[in-house]
Amino acid sequence: MWGWGRNTSYQLGDGTTTSRSTPVQMIWGGDETTPSVPTGVSASDGTYTDRIRVTWNAVTNATGYQVWRNSTDTSGSASLLASTTATTYDDTAATVGATYYYWVKATNATGASAFSASDSGYRAAAAGAPNAPANVVASDGAYTDKVRVSWDAVSDATAFEVWRNTSDNWASATKISDFTAFTVSGLAQGVAEAVLSATAVAGMTYDDSTAVAGTVYYYWVKAKNSSGTSGFSASDSGYVAAAGSLTAPGNVVASDGTYTNKVRIMWNAVDGATAYEVWRGNINISAFAALLGETAGTLADDTDAIAETVYYYWVKAKNAAETSAFSSSDSGYRSNLGGIQPDVKINEADGTVTMHRGEDLRVAISLMTSSGIDADWWFIVATPGGWYYYDASAGAWLSFTDLATLHPSYQGPLFDFLAPVEIIQVNTSWVLPGVYVIYFGVDTTMDGILNDTLYYDSATLNLVE
Repeated sequence: MWGWGRNTSYQLGDGTTTSRSTPVQMIWGGDETTPSVPTGVSASDGTYTDRIRVTWNAVTNATGYQVWRNSTDTSGSASLLASTTATTYDDTAATVGATYYYWVKATNATGASAFSASDSGYRAAAAGAPNAPANVVASDGAYTDKVRVSWDAVSDATAFEVWRNTSDNWASATKISDFTAFTVSGLAQGVAEAVLSATAVAGMTYDDSTAVAGTVYYYWVKAKNSSGTSGFSASDSGYVAAAGSLTAPGNVVASDGTYTNKVRIMWNAVDGATAYEVWRGNINISAFAALLGETAGTLADDTDAIAETVYYYWVKAKNAAETSAFSSSDSGYRSNLGGIQPDVKINEADGTVTMHRGEDLRVAISLMTSSGIDADWWFIVATPGGWYYYDASAGAWLSFTDLATLHPSYQGPLFDFLAPVEIIQVNTSWVLPGVYVIYFGVDTTMDGILNDTLYYDSATLNLVE
């Protein structure tokens, strides 16, 4: 008997799945039937570092087997992985740490069985390979030119892979970066290295500048070292903000009697902004505020403020295309009490200082006081990885998350040191890019609590590549 045509399911009976445009002789199978569904399908769970092994029971009248795979437990969308005559198959293409589902079909000249029951399996990481990173976070519209992906550092990792997809499916994700981690080693020199190394190991970041505005992306991160690569981290979604959508600055803070010659106003930087407008009013209504001035940084000093008069301050972000709405307000006032003036400078400059990685960083503090009153002394650094304060008694930088875990750097009487004292001297080649705010201050209620009697100064480091 001869036949031709479509043959994807053995329907021509010639023992193949090759479609024919010319007649081919059929193999007479007598009473042969389609084989039964394979049983006992089992996929290895982390038994091997180089494969997932799939095994099953032999089927009596089968001449071969098809192995199917999917990243979800759905046979309808599974892909044919291989055909074999054995009852064992090694999937060496499986990704480390990823869970796959497997099915097997038995075949012979008459056709193929239905799908077997599924079983899941995964490939283990090589011995010594790092764990998958935790706390992967992708920014949600925080930037107009990128999605920033951050994650916790992995202690034994030397590099990271960043993967991306437009759906929450790692199996079809694309690797978009090999991110090399810098190594923090031999950092036993001084206060600066203590705080900055603590920041460095707190987390890692990668900026996806190829992300398109209006598209939601899903991100995964893998850690790697010389022993191998981890599995995928948990995913997180993020997106780029549409251009022309400047947000109002956040965390506007005006000093409350800290200075006798000014009110200092500070705020968070806004992505896409090239300048900021500072507004002031005598009542807490922005419609009655007056424009004080414009600055490119994130700090402004109101030297025209009258002592002991409370003012309200707002900030707007702007660029060549637009100006944001008013920020939330904060009140501040200038003190008429003299004699306590802390000062902190970055590379001999006040305010915000922008530096490139690899340049030398120097932070100096000074204090002018006419009083020897007992006080709490505070030295605090806000970093991309969290907040830290210096504990002079322990000689170490300690992290804190709220006022309950914040303690004074030192407690004792105030004294003058008018000549600036450098307390941080370090090269920034190993420091993560980001914004670092350094605070130095004293409060004259020595009770171990950050009080309203605080006199302080701050300086901001904007570290870029």
